[in-house]
Amino acid sequence: MNMRHKKWIVRIACCLVALTSWGSVSAETNLLFVGKNLSAVSDDPVAVQLAQTYHVVMEDQANLATLTLDTINAIVISESVDADNAAVLTLIRSGRRPMLNMKGFTYGAGRLDWGEPNSGSATDNGRKLYVERTDHPIFQTCFADKAQGDPIEILSQTSGKGLMPIDVTLQGSYCLAISYTQDIETFAEDAAPQTVLHEIPAAMRGGNKYICLPVSRYSTPYLTADGKKLIDGIMAYLLDKETEDIPLPFPMINRFAIEGIPAEINQADNTIELTLSESQYAAMDSLRAVVPEIELADPDFTHLLPEAGSELDLRFTTFRPQTFVLTDYISRRVYTFSLRLQKRQGIEETENDNEITAIYDLFGRKMGSDKEALPQGVYIVVQANGETYKFMR
Repeated sequence: MNMRHKKWIVRIACCLVALTSWGSVSAETNLLFVGKNLSAVSDDPVAVQLAQTYHVVMEDQANLATLTLDTINAIVISESVDADNAAVLTLIRSGRRPMLNMKGFTYGAGRLDWGEPNSGSATDNGRKLYVERTDHPIFQTCFADKAQGDPIEILSQTSGKGLMPIDVTLQGSYCLAISYTQDIETFAEDAAPQTVLHEIPAAMRGGNKYICLPVSRYSTPYLTADGKKLIDGIMAYLLDKETEDIPLPFPMINRFAIEGIPAEINQADNTIELTLSESQYAAMDSLRAVVPEIELADPDFTHLLPEAGSELDLRFTTFRPQTFVLTDYISRRVYTFSLRLQKRQGIEETENDNEITAIYDLFGRKMGSDKEALPQGVYIVVQANGETYKFMR
């Protein structure tokens, strides 16, 4: 390390300390803790927590350009750094050491270009993350009792901002946990959850692991016991040389059906088309409130919007397709569903004495039951005995 610059080194632990099942970590392990300036990080609660196990070396972002990393085992980027600081961004991109990045706003456009950062929920949800990847070593080791969707309260309270999730777009990376975003119109209500614990695998960074946990430095004094345990668990995971085979989620709809009738799925075009005969369509009054039968290729770690089991109105999807978004909070796959009516060759017109109960146009819109009141067009007539016929006016 270049010693021309003043360093603040916190030496608390001076023996082997067993953190987790990853094993013992030497007190000679050096962590570089980078902040906007030394005064911004000298008493940072994250640094204080890590200093119970490691040598924490404080550094000003202004000195990064001349810094060497020869004695550094891992790096922590404080939330206090400037999000657009070129040296900070270069250090994050370099992948030269395992890294914990706590500055989510480095992800923005014109910076890392890895996603869209957010200030995070202004409600109590700004204190909590929700577990997504229960199969990840951090959760299996530190929070083995947590199921997918379970909350972990990281902060006892917030000061202005708390957890600051990111709409991550970096392909090949993982969303390990989510937190609620802030509605950018009201600034008081919650919006959709996004990634708040983000991992870029070591294979994408020259063998060095990377985790992002964006938390406001003004709220880190309120880290809970679970929050401190998470920080310790993340660092132990980053320093562990073993890499886990953590599969990437696979967003794909395997099957889509309505009332047992399967639709044709074109995976190349992300289209779903259900073809119905006239009699099938006429009998499906439930298209007004249908619950599609949907099977996902990876139901554990991909999520569907509208949610599976939602009641949908699909009557007008012959001309206005319904979209289904499948996501793992990083990759998004948008399917479009449409309904196709199987038409007979030519126009058949059959009349009998059965009472007409309903008339529909070819878009599924109910047009009443009076044939004489219809404008010119082609219609499907439903009779009291359940039979249907096509009628042209």
